[in-house]
Amino acid sequence: MVGRRGARLALVLAAVLVAQGCWFQAGYDAKRAGSNGGETAVTAATVAGLAPAWTVTGGVGGGLREPLVFGGTVYVRGNGSVVAVDTATGASRWAASIGGSAAPVLADNRLWVPETSNGCSLVPVDRGTGALGARVTFGGPPLSGSLGFSLCIAGDAVSAGGRVATTWSYAGVTMAPHSGCPNFQVAANGSGLAAVNTASPATTEWTTGGLATSCTVTPPTPPPAFAQLSSDETTLFSPGTTGFGRCTLAGCGSGGSVPAGTTVVPVATVLATGDLAVAATDGRVLRLDPVTGAPRWTGTVGAPLAVPLAATSSTIFAAGTDGTVAAFPLAGCGAATCAPAWTATLPAAAADRPSVGADVLYVGGGDGTVTALPATGCGAATCTALWTGSVGAAVSAPPVIDGGALYVGTTSGTLTAFRLPA
Repeated sequence: MVGRRGARLALVLAAVLVAQGCWFQAGYDAKRAGSNGGETAVTAATVAGLAPAWTVTGGVGGGLREPLVFGGTVYVRGNGSVVAVDTATGASRWAASIGGSAAPVLADNRLWVPETSNGCSLVPVDRGTGALGARVTFGGPPLSGSLGFSLCIAGDAVSAGGRVATTWSYAGVTMAPHSGCPNFQVAANGSGLAAVNTASPATTEWTTGGLATSCTVTPPTPPPAFAQLSSDETTLFSPGTTGFGRCTLAGCGSGGSVPAGTTVVPVATVLATGDLAVAATDGRVLRLDPVTGAPRWTGTVGAPLAVPLAATSSTIFAAGTDGTVAAFPLAGCGAATCAPAWTATLPAAAADRPSVGADVLYVGGGDGTVTALPATGCGAATCTALWTGSVGAAVSAPPVIDGGALYVGTTSGTLTAFRLPA
């Protein structure tokens, strides 16, 4: 009897979570695939009815990142701030000032926000009140005033396997009379990764990378940060121009290589098979072995690619710089090089990664349009839009579809929610 009650309670809780909505991090989950398989309200049959429900203007900062959704609240990261608003009305619940614009995650009942300042940190935020917890610091030492100065840029966070991980990139200068430097100034810069165990979040569990020091009269700039992290819940992936790093969630190890001569968009999508998919700037989609980097197959979009891929359990989606959207079967085509299963043309080039909810693909454009396409295809080589909306300014991040609502942020700092008629 207890087992049956427990099973019924689990089903009730699952239903409540679906009704409330949950999009816990950029890309929906750690795979960065942008696919919400739990969405049931807005489908290809109903999406044409989407209409603006509310718009939040001001208070968030420009260049909104991908919204997060949970428990009737949308959490929005802007430049230097985080704002929580009610999913039903758009009314503000709280706002917090946190430096930078790196994407946060929801984990262990808190919002974890990467902070860029004179030092890097992860800031745990109470998701109900917005109260800031004790910062977890990493990277180089924070310097200011008579000690010198520094800048540490924190990257987007990812939550996987009980950890929150992010990247850091640091540069600083300090006075050091006994350093042996002719001008008594020592500079340091470097970059790396850092992870916090959410079960014991007081300190950094591990960090990689390090600082190189030199004598300088010219202030150094931070080196390029690592790519956006993704994970299959056991391993972190960080793609670069010549290869990708692989770290277990307990620390870092070896990496694989992308094919020679290939420059990729620095985000890897973890597929349902465990393989990686990356977008090459020359217009190719590559499905890679996650250990060696060897390509399983390559798809050709026909236009350069500048934004990450989206994927479901059956399809990989790419958006070209000319407004082309191309869909490839995840399994490939039985050959080394594949053509798209179908394509579509947007009013403008995609501003960021597409997103999928139920059987609908959503793409936000640099012209302020949002286009819905049939994610499972239309039975033809070329598909047309199921619905098009407008948000009045360039879309700044992937659209988020969850709990029957589509949330779209813009470069001007507005967030619009679209819903079906009541």
